[in-house]
Amino acid sequence: MATVEELEKRIGDLEDMRAIERLQAEYWDTLDAKDWDGLRACLVEDFVFANNTTGGLYEGREGMLATMRAKFADGVTSSHQGHHHWIELTGEETARSHWSLQDDLYDAQRGGEFVGRAHYDNEYVKIDGRWYFAKMSLTYLRGRGEHQKALRRLRERLPGFHDVRVGLMRALSNEGSEHVIVRCGLLKKNDKFTQESFSHHWLHIHGPIAAGMKNLRVCNQNLVIDNEHRHPIMGGVIDIDGYSELHFDTYSEMLEGVQSLDAETGNALLDDAEILLQKRLCDILVFSRNVVREVPPYLRGKNLVHRVSFLNRAEGVSVAEFRREWCYAHAKLVEAVPGHAGYNQNLVIDRFVDGASVSSEKLPCDGMAEFYFEDMDAFECFYDSKEFQRLTAHGSEFIGSVDTYLVETHPVVAGSARGGYCL
Repeated sequence: MATVEELEKRIGDLEDMRAIERLQAEYWDTLDAKDWDGLRACLVEDFVFANNTTGGLYEGREGMLATMRAKFADGVTSSHQGHHHWIELTGEETARSHWSLQDDLYDAQRGGEFVGRAHYDNEYVKIDGRWYFAKMSLTYLRGRGEHQKALRRLRERLPGFHDVRVGLMRALSNEGSEHVIVRCGLLKKNDKFTQESFSHHWLHIHGPIAAGMKNLRVCNQNLVIDNEHRHPIMGGVIDIDGYSELHFDTYSEMLEGVQSLDAETGNALLDDAEILLQKRLCDILVFSRNVVREVPPYLRGKNLVHRVSFLNRAEGVSVAEFRREWCYAHAKLVEAVPGHAGYNQNLVIDRFVDGASVSSEKLPCDGMAEFYFEDMDAFECFYDSKEFQRLTAHGSEFIGSVDTYLVETHPVVAGSARGGYCL
C-alpha cells in the first residue's frame, strides 16, 4: 500500500502534468488569437525555438515574439490543434513533452493556405510554482513540400542572390516600434583594387544597382577611412573595407525587397561583386536599429566623425544577457560620457554567410555600436574621459571582442515616403 507521502507525490505530479497541458493549450490559443502579451507570459526570457524543417533558430523570448508577430500579421488566420501526447517530469522543476500538431494558416492579403502536420518536442521549467516553456523543437511531417516549392520559386526569380530559407520563417518585425531593420553587407575589397579605385567602383557602379529594391527606405555606403583599433577590449573577426546598409521598416519588408530584384538585376549585382570583392556573396548582418541619442538638428548634414564598433559577446554570456546589459545598463552609462553627439545600437537578429542563415558561431557578432562626434577634438574627449573608462569596465563584463572603424558615409538612396526612394 502506498504511503501518504507517495500519494501526495503522485497527486503533485498529476497536477504538474495538468498544468503543462494547460500551458501548451494557452500557447496555441494565444498564437491563434494574436494575444502577444499572453504568449509572452508562457515563455522564459532565454526561450529557444528550433524549426527542424526550415533550419530556423529563434533565440530569446522577444525574438520569438517578433517572429510570430510577423508571421501571423494582419490578414493571417491560424488554427493550431494539438493531439496525442506524453509528458515526462524530468526533475522537481523540469519536464519535457511530445505532441502531435495539425495547423492551418490562411493569408487573406497575399492569398494561399498552408495545412501542415508536425511533431513538437518541448522542454519546460517551473519557476515560483508556475510552468513555462524553455525550449520548443518543431518538425513538420507534411507541408515540407510546400516550403520547398516556395523556395524554388524564389530562387528561380533571383538565382543565388539570397537564401531565404530561414528568413521566411523567422520574419522578425518591428511594427509598432521606432526601430528599423538594417541589412548590412560586410565588404572586403579584391586585392587588385586600390582603396581609391575600390571606393570609386563601389560608390558609382555597384551601389546604384541595388537602389531599385522594393520597400527600401535608405541606402548608405560606409567606406572605412581608419581601421586603427581604438578600444581597450581586444579585436574580433570583423575585417572590412566598408559596409553597406539598406534600411527597411520590417524584416518581412526586407525579404520582400531582396526578392523584388529581378534575375537580371540580381545577377548583375553578383557579377559585379565577383569583380569588386574577395567573396561573390558578402557576409550579411541584419540589425534591429535603436536610435538611443539622435544627432541634434544643428549638426545634421554636417561632416561628422562616424565611429562604428562591431561587438561580440563574451564566452559564457547568453544572448539574453548580452542584450540586457548592452541595451539597458550600458546605454545608460553611455549617456554620461562627454563628447558624443549621437548614438545608435544595432542588435543582430540574423546572419548570412554564403547566402545561408547561420549561427553566431559562424559569424560571431551580436551588435554594432555607432557614435557620432562633431569633430576629432570631441572624439578624443570621449576616449580620454573617466566616464569612458567606466563604460569600458562595464563592457568587459559581457563583451568579448570589439572591432572599431572610422567610416565615411555616402547616401545612395535618401528616405522619403514609406516604401519610396530617390536617387
